[in-house]
Amino acid sequence: SGSAISMTEDGETSEAPALSPDALTAFGMHDPEIYEHNRQIKESTQLLFGQVISTLAQRLLEECSTPEKVKSLNLSREMHARGVNMRHLGLLRKHIPEHSPQPGAQGLRELMLREIVGRTLKQL
Repeated sequence: SGSAISMTEDGETSEAPALSPDALTAFGMHDPEIYEHNRQIKESTQLLFGQVISTLAQRLLEECSTPEKVKSLNLSREMHARGVNMRHLGLLRKHIPEHSPQPGAQGLRELMLREIVGRTLKQL
């Protein structure tokens, strides 16, 4: 059994008990704890979309204040360290303002777009 990521009040991520892979599927319908598993999945999803991704975007903006820092960023590692799968890269990019006065914002958006395009082309 593995572990999942949860976010603390101060925006830090930590390990939480693993979520059931059978939640929200017909595979779990005979599990006596299915309602609890489904609730955990729904709460985790709300936390991810409502807080974790936007907090990660703000952290990246703060940490990537120069083009050099953007260049040295390992985006995949930063996302996975906070429990965010790369498939949510477009949503993360959406949280970086297009016309932000912050120095690294445009570089971050470009890095994310290159990653999205690269991953898309790899699938062709």
